[in-house]
Amino acid sequence: MVNAPGKDAYPIAGATWLLINLRHATGPIRGEKLIAFLKWTETEGQKMAAALSFAPLPGNVRDRVLNVIGALKP
Repeated sequence: MVNAPGKDAYPIAGATWLLINLRHATGPIRGEKLIAFLKWTETEGQKMAAALSFAPLPGNVRDRVLNVIGALKP
């Protein structure tokens, strides 16, 4: 994703993928903690993005990610 149109668009953007296998989280408690951390990254963690020179996810993308996280079962 480069040279997006619009005056407020970033010239270069990228995506990060996270692959997890909750069966290898060594027990349901670790799986629950991993899910809680993922939820935090998309809620409270997003508030730190600007101070770290990152752009927070747009609301519609964040909502899609939270829906996927919400479907995870430890």
